[in-house]
Amino acid sequence: MTRDPAVGWGIALLRGPGRAAALALVAGALALRIIDPGIITELRVRGFDLVERVWPSASDSARVAIVDIDEASLAQYGQWPWPRHLVAELVRRIAQGHPRVVGIDIFFPERDRLSPTEIARELPDLPPAVADALAQLPPSDRDLAEAMAAVPTVLALAPTREENARSSGPIHPAPIRRAGDDPTPFLKSYKSLVQSQPDLRAAALAAGAIAVEPDADGVVRRLALAVAYQQTIIPSFALEVVRIGGGSNASGSAAPPYRRTGGVARSSTSHRHWHGTSRPRTSSIRRSIQPSCGGR
Repeated sequence: MTRDPAVGWGIALLRGPGRAAALALVAGALALRIIDPGIITELRVRGFDLVERVWPSASDSARVAIVDIDEASLAQYGQWPWPRHLVAELVRRIAQGHPRVVGIDIFFPERDRLSPTEIARELPDLPPAVADALAQLPPSDRDLAEAMAAVPTVLALAPTREENARSSGPIHPAPIRRAGDDPTPFLKSYKSLVQSQPDLRAAALAAGAIAVEPDADGVVRRLALAVAYQQTIIPSFALEVVRIGGGSNASGSAAPPYRRTGGVARSSTSHRHWHGTSRPRTSSIRRSIQPSCGGR
């Protein structure tokens, strides 16, 4: 019986010096990656942190500006949440700079309790004249919606695994151009989406999901470019900002579902700590609403 030359060549290759040890090493590495024990995960993420500190990912910070709710802004305008007419004024100030897109990563799932109409409803003991005057004033949500309609705006969605989260209604995501097989099974799946008020959603051009999934140590090292909701692909907030800013009508699903970020953000109630030198330009809301008080 004759042997296929290719088979004979393969056997000879495996019998070569050091081949068995190399195959065993590869098999062991594959087994470790599949099992992924805690010590391997720890070494991998610490190595990623070290690389980002030593060789941070480059970015064009001149094209992105962040208007930050900082301590100075809270000291001047009061605790959060602010009245939405104040947020509307901020959006109008930003719009004066003619940005390609404004991304608002704040959720507005409930009506503004500081709106004149809500104050009249919540305080039934007000004098009738005062209550009538408040009821005649336009709701602050309408003011914010009008400000958002004047500039290309992207709102944020909050994916949740709760069955029936508040403000989880019909969703109208951007059209998705698919290439290849269905990517839905490989995406993080959520049971509901917390959305902003309907008037605000109608004024925005798009909305994207902010799905933060920290690692075991509480550090966010990756962000989902898309998530799944009821078998529907929901683009991320960042992806929708890029799409609207670039003038595109659809998102693509050929991209991998996760991408390493250029910085490392540690989960906190109000702050994100970035490691690395590449940052967008950041401005205080206090200066954006009242530029003249920037030096005070």
